Amino acid sequence: MTNEKSGLSLIFNGDSPFKDGQLETSDGLPEGGAIPNLPEAPQEFSPGVDKELKSKIQNLMKDNI
Repeated sequence: MTNEKSGLSLIFNGDSPFKDGQLETSDGLPEGGAIPNLPEAPQEFSPGVDKELKSKIQNLMKDNI
């Protein structure tokens, strides 16, 4: 998608906030290193608890009753 179609060039135009010229937009990815195709990362946090942790929680709750 080009900047004209996405509306990016309508938002980013005019003087730079850093007072170093005009804002520029370019189509596509900027020049630089290749973006690696990494494998999916497993979820670090998920709902629920495993059996061992559930057992510990239940025991703690019994002790506090």
